[in-house]
Amino acid sequence: MKNALIATTSLACALALAACSQPSDQAANNTAAADNAAAPAQTGGLETVGGEGVGHVAAPLAIVQPQTYTTGVLQVTTSSVPSDRMLPTANSAYGSNTSPQVSWSGAPATTQSYAIVMEDDFMVNGAPVLHWLAWNIPAGTTMLAEGQAAPGVQGKNISGQTGYAGPRPPQDGPPHHYHLQVFALDNMLDVPADSSRDAVLAAMQGHVVARGETTFSYFNAPVVAGNQTAPAAQ
Repeated sequence: MKNALIATTSLACALALAACSQPSDQAANNTAAADNAAAPAQTGGLETVGGEGVGHVAAPLAIVQPQTYTTGVLQVTTSSVPSDRMLPTANSAYGSNTSPQVSWSGAPATTQSYAIVMEDDFMVNGAPVLHWLAWNIPAGTTMLAEGQAAPGVQGKNISGQTGYAGPRPPQDGPPHHYHLQVFALDNMLDVPADSSRDAVLAAMQGHVVARGETTFSYFNAPVVAGNQTAPAAQ
């Protein structure tokens, strides 16, 4: 009888412990679920920061590099690109190779200069294709007209030339996606005029106070007379 009482008591205690622990376990599960729901999806990409976009990122663009990290956001837009987000041929290397219009706003009062980096997220040798690099753009400048060279220092593009190089993806290939990124800096960069994109980004580290981008696509370029060979992706 005594053994039966002990067994009954032990069973009751076990059931009581289980009942007491269940809410805690459930709460932990609920907390974990909430944490998972709150965490952003790890897609390997980056949503457009402070501008218009097509939302496609494949290569390590300047705007996702640790050297350009900031919580400040610039609003970046272009009037050259229509609502379908397809860059006109006039702004490509198949056309007149004219740089698109670009405007930005929202820079903090500490801004001393701007930098522009336009890249194709098509990866070549582990890096995006560079179409436009400029820095030490005066703080009072918040717009470049179509075809206007950026004031300040113009860096070298994918073709090895300074200034803007319009897109020239392979003919009849899939769309390429271009990111026109603008960075507000709290200083003027002290780097040589022939600096690479990576050298400019390294100099920007710790000085970016806001950033933003506008993105667009380009594809199905017309065949250039006398050149039937599809050029390298740019």
